[in-house]
Amino acid sequence: MNQIAGFLLLFALAAAIGLVGYLLICLAAVFGIARWFGGDNAWIFVSLSAGAIHVALGYLVVRAARGWLKKPMFKSTLEEFRKDEAWLKSNVKKPL
Repeated sequence: MNQIAGFLLLFALAAAIGLVGYLLICLAAVFGIARWFGGDNAWIFVSLSAGAIHVALGYLVVRAARGWLKKPMFKSTLEEFRKDEAWLKSNVKKPL
């Protein structure tokens, strides 16, 4: 149990560190692009565009996940259960 808890703790820590790194990279990209465009308030429009892109990508990922979840996960297992049920029904002796 301790090994699983340690793994989950390290995984959560790695995910948090990765998220912070990703946010810092996005922030640097926003201000870098805003500086490239010039202007005092260019960062507002660049960050709005970056946010819109992230929302659109998140929407696409959610749609893909929903489509993936609609497929049966254990199709072969369900087929085996149906075969077993049919076999059991055919081999059950009826009471006299």
